[in-house]
Amino acid sequence: MKQSSKLLYAALAYVVVTWFMSCGKDDLFNKELYRYLINITYPIDTLESDHPWTLLRRHWVSVTADINYDGIRELRLYDDDPTLGDATQVLAESDIRSGQTVTLSYDLPQTSHGTVYAALVTSDGPTYYTPFTIGQDSLNFTNRQTRLLNYMPSTARQTFTYLYESCFPTPEDFDYNDIVLRISRYAPRNNNLQITVTLSAAGCKKQVAAAIRLPGVSYEQVNFVNILEGEAFDKGFPYAYTKIDADDNVVKGRHGEAVIRLFEDAHWSLNKTVDELGSVIYEPYNTGKPNPDGTPDSTTTMPVLTRTFNIFLKDGANADSLRLADLDPFIIESNQTIHFEVHTYKYKFEETIWEYMSNDKQGYDDYLAWALVIPDPKFRYPLEEMPIGTHRNGELYGAYGMLHHSFGEWGRNYRTSYDWWMHPNEVLVYGD
Repeated sequence: MKQSSKLLYAALAYVVVTWFMSCGKDDLFNKELYRYLINITYPIDTLESDHPWTLLRRHWVSVTADINYDGIRELRLYDDDPTLGDATQVLAESDIRSGQTVTLSYDLPQTSHGTVYAALVTSDGPTYYTPFTIGQDSLNFTNRQTRLLNYMPSTARQTFTYLYESCFPTPEDFDYNDIVLRISRYAPRNNNLQITVTLSAAGCKKQVAAAIRLPGVSYEQVNFVNILEGEAFDKGFPYAYTKIDADDNVVKGRHGEAVIRLFEDAHWSLNKTVDELGSVIYEPYNTGKPNPDGTPDSTTTMPVLTRTFNIFLKDGANADSLRLADLDPFIIESNQTIHFEVHTYKYKFEETIWEYMSNDKQGYDDYLAWALVIPDPKFRYPLEEMPIGTHRNGELYGAYGMLHHSFGEWGRNYRTSYDWWMHPNEVLVYGD
C-alpha cells in the first residue's frame, strides 16, 4: 500500500472513530465499520478473529519431594540449568516439605522445547535439583539425574517485556513503543508478593499513566503495599492526579479488585523537569536512532527507572498462586477527553479504573492487540515510528519482518512464525 493511501485511511479512521466517540450513543456506533477502518490501517491486512495474541504456553507439573531431609523448605522451577546463574530464570516457586506433593503451573514461550529443571531448596544450604521434560505432568527426586549442590548460584526471575500503543481506539504507527515496561514477580512468602517494574521507554507525546491489576485478589485482601526503593516512579509530579488516585500504592478497582498504582505520567517519571512554561516535556524517550557516531541522543535518552512493589496480603491469600502471566499491567491514556485503558489482549475488555465502553462491551473488538507481552527480559522494541511488522499485499516489512519469522505472518496465522520476537532487523530496533 502506498504511503499516501496509508495516510488517507488513517485520517479517515481517525475522523470516523472520533465522531463515534463524541456521539457517545450506542445506536450511532457501527461496530462493523469500526473494525473495517481499523483493519485497513493496521500493518497486517488480514487478521484472524480467534487470534489469542499470546507467545506463551502454560504447563503444569506435580512435584513430590521424596527426599528424606527435614531441611527441605522450597520448590523452584527453572527454565534452564540453575548452576548457570543469572543466565537462568526462576519460573515458579512454592513452599514444600519432605514427603509433600505440590502442583505448580509455569509459563514458557511457545518456542521452548526440551528440558527445564526443578530444585528442592533447604534451610541450611544444600539444594537437590533435577531436569525434567517440558510438559511432563509429574516428577520426583529419587532418580538418577538428581544432583546435590552445597551452593546454588543466584539466578534471575522470569521477566516479560510489555509493549503498548497509547492511541486506542484510533490507529497510529503501531510501533508498540509508546510505553515499554519490563516486569518480574517474586513471592518470598505466602502472604508476600513482590512485583518489580522497569519503565524502559515512553515513545509517545502525551501523558500516560500505568497500573497493575491483581486478578483474583480483592482490595480487601491487601494489608498494605510499600516500594522497596522508597519513592514512587512519579514523585513530585507537578499537577493534579487525574488518571489514577495517588493517595496510596494500592487502589480499589471498579469491581473490587486490588490495583497497584505505578505512575500518573511516564514522561515525568523518566525526566522530572519542565520547560520554560512549566509544562512536562512530552518527547519520545528511549526510542530514537543513535547519533551518526553511534552515541545515544542525549536529548531523548533517559536512564530507565525501576521500582519494586512489596505487597503484603492478609491471611488466606496465596501469593504463590499468582503467576507473572496472570498479572494485568495496563496503561491509562486520554483520547477526546475520555480516559481509555489499554490492556494486553487477554484482559482487553477489562474496565478496571475507568468505564469507557458502551453497553456493548465488545464494541471495540477489532481482533487486534493494542498491547503485547514478549517473553524476553531484553526484547528490543522498534525504533520510533517504525512498525513492529507489516504484512500487506503480500509484502513484509518492519522491525520484525523476516520471512517465515515475521510479526506479520504471525498476525495472519498465530500457528506460524511465533518465534518472530527472536528475529529483529538490527537497524530498526532500539538498543543493542
